[in-house]
Amino acid sequence: MDRLGLPCGDFFDGFHVGDDLEVFPEELSQEVPVFAITDGIVRQHEAVNGYGGLLAIEYTLNGQQVTAYYGHIDVGQSKLEEGDTVTAGKQIAVLGDHCSPETSNERKHLHFSIHNDPEIDVRGYVESTQELEAWTNPRELLRGLGAEEPGRGSR
Repeated sequence: MDRLGLPCGDFFDGFHVGDDLEVFPEELSQEVPVFAITDGIVRQHEAVNGYGGLLAIEYTLNGQQVTAYYGHIDVGQSKLEEGDTVTAGKQIAVLGDHCSPETSNERKHLHFSIHNDPEIDVRGYVESTQELEAWTNPRELLRGLGAEEPGRGSR
């Protein structure tokens, strides 16, 4: 057990750049699909320290190029490659298994973040509120675009 009392994973310091979408208890042993929020281009799809599997997709939202990060996914089950295009609503991945290398030994959940830049930045946490300004709150952005709440708690 780590310092946060979680079943697995490391303690992180700083400001979280995204939103963690938790699975329901019954989903711990199920494949949980992850979908593209809009049309985009895959910029990164590989294992990354702190995420396990990470998929970075460049999107245009409200006329601005951004990069969305889908962390803690099972990269072995996705057929996507850098440069591939995705369409809104397309399944792009499944979550990695609970407390496994696929999730960087974290709990089973989706880390979802939006960086206000097409440049790749895989940090899940930043050290200051000034650095946090380069990231968009995904719930607020998607709500502003008319998306419905996913019905899952965030940590």
